[in-house]
Amino acid sequence: MRSSEPGSPLRNAWFDLGAARITVPTFSFGGWADIFGPSTIMRTTAIPLPPAKNKIVIGYSYHANPGTGFGNPGQPPGIDVLQLAWFDKWLEGIDNGIDTYGPVVMKEFGGGRETLDRYPQPGMTYQRMYLSAVRSDPAGRADRGLLARRGHGIDRGAEHCRFLRARRPHP
Repeated sequence: MRSSEPGSPLRNAWFDLGAARITVPTFSFGGWADIFGPSTIMRTTAIPLPPAKNKIVIGYSYHANPGTGFGNPGQPPGIDVLQLAWFDKWLEGIDNGIDTYGPVVMKEFGGGRETLDRYPQPGMTYQRMYLSAVRSDPAGRADRGLLARRGHGIDRGAEHCRFLRARRPHP
């Protein structure tokens, strides 16, 4: 087993974020383009609290700008609004309904905002993807590679990426 593979001792040590020891209500923000995004999601889903006390909002953002676009039509409320509601509920005891929000609110790529009971969604599986030298621009105007399910001529030992991939039944 490679040290980067899920379940390896090195990977487990790297991702042991202490989530099992969290006992206070927790509200996390993540971004699909955040370099630390996967660890935010992993930590949040590992916190042993009921959904009313453990929330995550995931949007189109990077590490330095969580909440980008929040407050706009079709987006979650502004990050400041969510933070204040959270603190009002858990520090001041104000019953404002924030405990019923989510527990997982996310903006899907190419889709709208979804509220989920948990993450990952049922039916999601990991799909190993390889970096490919095959050009993605049929006109050849740019030297862009693709992600491919198979090695396509590259060394099978090359680094690979793992993505959660929705496998939803089609009507």
